Amino acid sequence: SSCIGTTTEQVPVTTYETQTTYETVSEQYTVPADISYSCPSGTSMQGSSCIGTTTEQVPVTTQVPVTTQVPVTTQVPVTTQVPVTSYEQRTEQYTVAPITTMTSDTVTTYSCPAGSTESGSGCMTTSFQTVTSCPAGYTDTGAGCMTTSTDTFPATLVPSGKKGASSYSCPKGATLSGQSCLKQSTSSAPYETSQVASTSYVDKIASTQTIQTPSTSCPAG
Repeated sequence: SSCIGTTTEQVPVTTYETQTTYETVSEQYTVPADISYSCPSGTSMQGSSCIGTTTEQVPVTTQVPVTTQVPVTTQVPVTTQVPVTSYEQRTEQYTVAPITTMTSDTVTTYSCPAGSTESGSGCMTTSFQTVTSCPAGYTDTGAGCMTTSTDTFPATLVPSGKKGASSYSCPKGATLSGQSCLKQSTSSAPYETSQVASTSYVDKIASTQTIQTPSTSCPAG
């Protein structure tokens, strides 16, 4: 979960060059004198000997920084190391934290209200209502369910004192109809209850939600 980057920098590198110069060194040496006690040219008498001087070039190598000044009066071969600065590239790796950006997306969803169910592109709500009614054949009187029935039974023959004359009678509450009696009777029954379903349709409810999605990337370089 880290990002690797590369930096490049100029690093100074010091190198040395070798320079050789020369200086003059003088030494004395002794040779035997001539019999006549005279010395060769270039030598001098000293006792019974001749003293001469020879000069030779002796290379001398020294590590002298180029910034030092060599006296001009002497011709001394001087070996110096002159620092030469050059640059080389050095690559280093470093670790930085990744960059996290958030992307927002808006999502619209549709749902049904509480108590309703999805039906196609809408929502359906079903409600039940309790309905009271009278059984079949009964009439609702407001105070209950009533029904009226007519009973038929034979009338009672009542003899008459006259010859050939007779009559019929019915009990109290009955009505004479020819030779029969008709009596109406009333009976009651309790209300019957039933559940009646009613269905209604409503539109779905739209709701908008913003969702943020993180994404991780490394910086440039």
